[in-house]
Amino acid sequence: LVLDTSDAICRGEGVETLVPSEMFLNYWTEVLADGYSEAANDASPADEDPDAAAADVPLGDMTLEDPSSGLTTYSVEAPPPEVDVHHGLTDLEKGYPLLVGVNETLSLFVTVGPVDDGSGRRYQLLSSKGKGGPSKSDGGSGLATDDLVFAKANQDLDLYEGSSVVEGDVEDFASGEELDLEVVSPTVFDGALYYDLIDPDTTSLRDYYDHLRYALLPGGGPLDTPGCAASHDTGYVDTIGSFGLMFDLSNALTGGDINGDGVVSFPETFQDIEVYSLDVYIRNLVAVDVEVYVRNDGDAQNEEYVSYLTGGAAKIKTAWERVAKGVVTGLGPGVGTPVPKELWTKTIRIRPGQTVGVYVTVKDAPDLRYRNSSLPEGGIYSTDGVLNVHVGRSWGEYPLRGDGSDVYFAPREYTGAFHYVAQDGACGSAAPSAMPSAASLPGGTESPTGEIRNAYEHTRDDGMCPEEAELISTFNDGTGSHGALFDVAAKTTLTLTGIDLNVDWHSSDVMEVLVYA
Repeated sequence: LVLDTSDAICRGEGVETLVPSEMFLNYWTEVLADGYSEAANDASPADEDPDAAAADVPLGDMTLEDPSSGLTTYSVEAPPPEVDVHHGLTDLEKGYPLLVGVNETLSLFVTVGPVDDGSGRRYQLLSSKGKGGPSKSDGGSGLATDDLVFAKANQDLDLYEGSSVVEGDVEDFASGEELDLEVVSPTVFDGALYYDLIDPDTTSLRDYYDHLRYALLPGGGPLDTPGCAASHDTGYVDTIGSFGLMFDLSNALTGGDINGDGVVSFPETFQDIEVYSLDVYIRNLVAVDVEVYVRNDGDAQNEEYVSYLTGGAAKIKTAWERVAKGVVTGLGPGVGTPVPKELWTKTIRIRPGQTVGVYVTVKDAPDLRYRNSSLPEGGIYSTDGVLNVHVGRSWGEYPLRGDGSDVYFAPREYTGAFHYVAQDGACGSAAPSAMPSAASLPGGTESPTGEIRNAYEHTRDDGMCPEEAELISTFNDGTGSHGALFDVAAKTTLTLTGIDLNVDWHSSDVMEVLVYA
């Protein structure tokens, strides 16, 4: 049993019923924690039967973390088990029932039913008629396993025709006993399967699950993410002004053990920061058209943020990505003018130790104020221990031509503020000793400590991960049942993370979903 939930909500006619990754992961971590706890309690003493004890004791001491968060999680305190040859994954990692290795086949049984409220309501999980295989079977699955028939496929996943359970007690499916089920086949599962691709050569499955688990932590704030929110300003002492300023931002953290206890634990490993807005210094009480760019050697979907000093500084069209644009009104001397997050098309995510080039410019008049610097271009002149701001250069015109004739002036310091969200591992961290202290710098601020609350990071499609792929079957209907049995085969290593169901919309609003693998 990989999922037992009554949190699935029927959406109505013509709309799928989504069971997202959150439910699968929460259920698995709960079962895993309970299973390891029971194994530890039931293990025989080693002096009685060493082999039996070794088989019963879990690989690693699985302990619950932060029960107050409402999400059951786990961590491995003992060294991880040795990696075997199966896709480079450990036995513990392979234990996730929805992990499908390359050229492996996974059988799924999805069933829906009423929440146990005594109403006796029945639910119809809709399927479509298949093309081949037996037509009807009493008992067993009725699935022609030796002669699988393709229903749908893409470059990663094959979906085969299966069967629909029309009568029988499906709640005892995992009992191991032979069940008296009336099955109609062949049928095609109606809905969609969501999955993440896993490359064992570059991605640890443990890291993958930690990232998914982090995205499910309670959060909130300006970006609806777990972590903490902060602002850092560089002071509003200006000496000169023009059209634009180009400079670097960097993450002051290194991604290591910031608590000093010798252990990098979950979620301490998560130390990214995301700049979601900034303030410019406009001394005149005028409306200005402002733009913000980030130096990107990749593209909008696969960012490769780099320092502007790596080259291509004036090639705005080819080497930079615009992340914010809009009209703001200057608030006058000594005050920052916000470029609010509503004007931003995306945030600027900075990993530990990463440096990112930023270009802030106004379009119609030289109204952007900043100051000269005694530090060399590229040096850090302001930090709060998490976000470093580097000395940059100014440009005396807009737009830049990028043909080598543009003239810049350096060194210059940006005057303004940056608003960002730090992941949990960066919250409350102290400034690295190699960096100037925040107190000694103009406008230096404390490290971020404010808590925020919500769930998904970068939400898309009710919480599905942005990297997630999908295989859509069909929504042709044709037959209704209590459950659907079908096989999927992977052409590359992947994990199933979510599922869409086609449920009779005449049913009630809430239903119970059981998924077996």
